[in-house]
Amino acid sequence: MQCSINFLSLAFLVPYSTLINCLLKNIFQIPRPNFEIHLIPVLDPFGFPSGDVQVATVFLGYIFLRSTHWARFLIGPLIVGIGFSRIYLGVHSFIDVVFALIIGILIVLLWDRYLENLILKKHFLAYWVLVTITVLTFFLVSTNVDTPPMVGISLGVLISYGLLLPYLQNQEDNNVHIGHTLVYLLLVILAFKSIPIIKTSALLINISLVVKFMFVNTLILYVVPMLDKTLFQNRAQLDELAIGEDL
Repeated sequence: MQCSINFLSLAFLVPYSTLINCLLKNIFQIPRPNFEIHLIPVLDPFGFPSGDVQVATVFLGYIFLRSTHWARFLIGPLIVGIGFSRIYLGVHSFIDVVFALIIGILIVLLWDRYLENLILKKHFLAYWVLVTITVLTFFLVSTNVDTPPMVGISLGVLISYGLLLPYLQNQEDNNVHIGHTLVYLLLVILAFKSIPIIKTSALLINISLVVKFMFVNTLILYVVPMLDKTLFQNRAQLDELAIGEDL
């Protein structure tokens, strides 16, 4: 059994939707509500469309489409709650939230009906074409606007994902022991903390973020599964030898 198509889709949709959100914010350049009513600090001056609502809609919307469990019907109220929280905190307007919801739904539907099969099952090159066009469009429309940190983070994740996609498509799903998961989570956190962000200029900040999240995402998608697979196989072999000696 190959690596779950749902896992591969979500691993792409979250960073790609984040990049799309940054692109749309720089195209429209609609400011957030007055900062005096903000209940939490925000770095991005633009609020349209809401990034939290858009990405949550994409993530939870895809799960809704793929799930048959009754609990999937809780997804709608959860997304509404996220949208309401952004308005309550004063960092987004009602229009920001509604359009983010619409855009998120459109991304999920386009991926489900056309792009998922094209990119993950047929034409691997289509992945790089899609990401490249999106990135070039972002920088073309953002010549006079600062690049938010989320762009560097998204790019790092998308680059490592694209490089690892041929490997991931041929990997089998493995059941990871909860104890292993906690150890690997600690490993990822240590790796994340150990890679510094160079803050001498905006360009170096974004380059640092790309490199950092390329490494961390590679660790999550490749190193950790390979490490767990090796440990699991070695443990299984030792168990077989112990059983053979007992016999």
